[in-house]
Amino acid sequence: MELNLKERLILVNQYRLLTILDPEQSKEYDERRIALECGFESHYFPVEINPDVLRPAHSKEIIAILTMHTDLRIGFDKLVDKTGIELSEIEFTGFDGNNEGRELSYVNYFIKTLGRFTNLDRDDFNSHEEMKKPYRRMLTAWKLYEGKEKITKDNILAVIKAKYDQKAPATDDYVAINHSFASNL
Repeated sequence: MELNLKERLILVNQYRLLTILDPEQSKEYDERRIALECGFESHYFPVEINPDVLRPAHSKEIIAILTMHTDLRIGFDKLVDKTGIELSEIEFTGFDGNNEGRELSYVNYFIKTLGRFTNLDRDDFNSHEEMKKPYRRMLTAWKLYEGKEKITKDNILAVIKAKYDQKAPATDDYVAINHSFASNL
């Protein structure tokens, strides 16, 4: 890993502070500090920071997906006649850990770390199958019913149908959906 002089100085100072704050780990911090001070690149520690960022529009899309699932569940719970709707069809199952890792990480952060959408919490948000496209189809369908005072059985069934209908309209551009999600921000 290459670090410029400024980055090395910042890290050296961080390790000096950590040595004071956490004396039990001071030997490890001193080793890292000395390697940085001397410029021994082969002894720099591995930095475990994801270089990819999740853009605000993408975060908003995920929040919209969580909001939609919350609203679907509330609507489902209020239905008198639930025939033809399985709870599993409207449950939020997460994202695929192999192909949608950023989304999966964000959901874990947003629900488990920040404590938002706790109604959707589960042990594991790895769906083991790609879910972005089905969720986007659902969001497109949901846009027609979002914000209505009463969510009907037909509304819920239409969103479920969109989830499985690969010909249903979906957008890759979340901004085009223009989904409102302010209630949970």
